[in-house]
Amino acid sequence: MNETTSQSDVIVLGAGMAGASLAAELAEKRTVTLLEIEDQPGRHATGRSAAMFIESYGNETIRALTRTSRSFLAAPPAGFAEVPLLTPRASLVIANTESLQILDRIHAEARYGASLLRLDSATALAMVPILRAEAAAGALLDHRAAISTLPRCCKLTCESLGTAARV
Repeated sequence: MNETTSQSDVIVLGAGMAGASLAAELAEKRTVTLLEIEDQPGRHATGRSAAMFIESYGNETIRALTRTSRSFLAAPPAGFAEVPLLTPRASLVIANTESLQILDRIHAEARYGASLLRLDSATALAMVPILRAEAAAGALLDHRAAISTLPRCCKLTCESLGTAARV
């Protein structure tokens, strides 16, 4: 154990969204060391899995949490980020003939709170001409999807820890 970790009440491993958030919360009442193996916070799972903001993704609990977080990410509080953490970017989910029932189930389950538009094959192919017709029997278009800058959010969270935690 080195001097940094021996003087900490808590050591948090990983500066992704979960680790950075936990460290920020704990740093209010404890001395925290946040350790990250990557060259920047939010590089690994947060940067891959949370890069798209899609309100129609996941089960109802995940969809509700995603919808609830939109206002924070679209207009972060003063001092947290000077720019929105979401950039609008429509999402298109395609399905082949064998997967159309799954596509329709996703559409039915996600209707509450999501703006999904069910597209036929011709419309999907017109939008993305590179698709093979047999691969695009139908599609769902989500106009409210966005790219999140959660890796940047992780970095800002780490920076907000100031002297309360060492990164």
